[in-house]
Amino acid sequence: MQYNADGTLKDENYGKESGDENYQKAQNALKSSEQYTKKLVETQNVDKVDAVSGATSSWNQFKEAAKNALAKAKK
Repeated sequence: MQYNADGTLKDENYGKESGDENYQKAQNALKSSEQYTKKLVETQNVDKVDAVSGATSSWNQFKEAAKNALAKAKK
């Protein structure tokens, strides 16, 4: 699950207010960024997971959360 800066869930309405073309880009980025977790499991290294164009905020949140979780798991 991914959230907007205001804490609301990014869902099928994410990007709608930006027009049809941007809506499609936002939805594609949202769907593609769901692969972050799968790629992390495959690579076992957050730095080897490619960011998705258009999903920079989600990437940054995922990367930070993954690094924190991995650090805690090592303790």
